[in-house]
Amino acid sequence: MSLLDRIFKEQLEMSNGRIRFTGAHWSFDPPESRVALVGGGEGKALKSKDADGLPMTLTKGQGVHCPNPEAGRGFPRYAREKRPVQWFVPGSHCRRCEHYRKGGTDGLRYPHCAWTREQRGGEKGAVREFGSLLKGAISDANKMMGK
Repeated sequence: MSLLDRIFKEQLEMSNGRIRFTGAHWSFDPPESRVALVGGGEGKALKSKDADGLPMTLTKGQGVHCPNPEAGRGFPRYAREKRPVQWFVPGSHCRRCEHYRKGGTDGLRYPHCAWTREQRGGEKGAVREFGSLLKGAISDANKMMGK
């Protein structure tokens, strides 16, 4: 698979609202019950800073990044204020959400969020996004070639 094929596939999956579960995540304000501790049981929380120097804490447990403001409220914030806000939602909560779709539904082989798919334009949105990426790459290549 070529690089452009992989980029297009990722854009298509992102526009279709593919849900990617992660084992843990850095967030800004996790509840105490989800904080990952050094050594597993007792100890201090694993902390770091983001690119702007804001303190972040590692959360434990499987979860997903959720951009839906209705579904994500009450969970740890994932994105800084400069970006669209997303929440780190536990996987069990995501699977019970009304917008969750299992793999094999809507003609997609992977689990996806119907709300995110609608917001991002689905496959048409992916085609538009890939088209703009390709136009940018072509114009950059033409500049390098002196055209």
